[in-house]
Amino acid sequence: MPFVHNTSLVTGEAHAALPQEKRVAGCAALCFLDADGNVLARPASDLAALRRAHAAGLRVIALRRRGDGATTAERKELFLLELRLGIIGEGEIAQRVVGLDLDAGELDEVARRQTDFAVLSLTGRVRELGPERVAASIYAMARAGRLPGAETHDTFWLQTLACSAERGDARMAERAEALLRTRADRPTPVSAAQTQRWQAWLDQARRQAKAKARSDEEQSADRGHDGVREAHGQGRLELDPVRPDRDAGDVVRDRHR
Repeated sequence: MPFVHNTSLVTGEAHAALPQEKRVAGCAALCFLDADGNVLARPASDLAALRRAHAAGLRVIALRRRGDGATTAERKELFLLELRLGIIGEGEIAQRVVGLDLDAGELDEVARRQTDFAVLSLTGRVRELGPERVAASIYAMARAGRLPGAETHDTFWLQTLACSAERGDARMAERAEALLRTRADRPTPVSAAQTQRWQAWLDQARRQAKAKARSDEEQSADRGHDGVREAHGQGRLELDPVRPDRDAGDVVRDRHR
């Protein structure tokens, strides 16, 4: 049964918080709900995606009806369907994977979904934490080897790219920019302004990295000079001020003659 909601922002309107409750963004947005109003799928706007989401939602309903009588294979299918549709709760994952015998690719999906939850939690607290701290936390996840799912792909790599630019991490910036630029399943096209922004961040990271490398070289050279001066001060290489071709041993021997 269709349910149409037009968010008007008028005080007192019914279901004013519905987009937040169902985690849909943009106008217009569509999601499939079960009989209890729980989200089954949030499809993209093209017809093929709608059909896939509708079929997946019907399959979820059928598998849920199996209840305790579901086989291990059916429990695994339901878990993966809900995971891919983004309708499984963060706290459910660890408990439900037990005994499902997931392969490497499926375990990677689970890990990516857990990263999505972490990113969504951070971005939801941006007013509390501040944008710099949110970006730094996501950058740290990228540095630790964590990968996002489709839901937070762009947010994850945008924040990583921005933080890499600030820190002069050229290698991570190059990876983030490439993953943003080459994403094949992006729901909306990328504008020229977006790609220019990514390139600007990448250029900044490279400049910062080069400046840091030069600074490190200069500091290393300074430490080398300090070491030579220290060695001179300890008498390891003392020269005769009158005849610098003679070392301290020659001077001492001359004095004993």
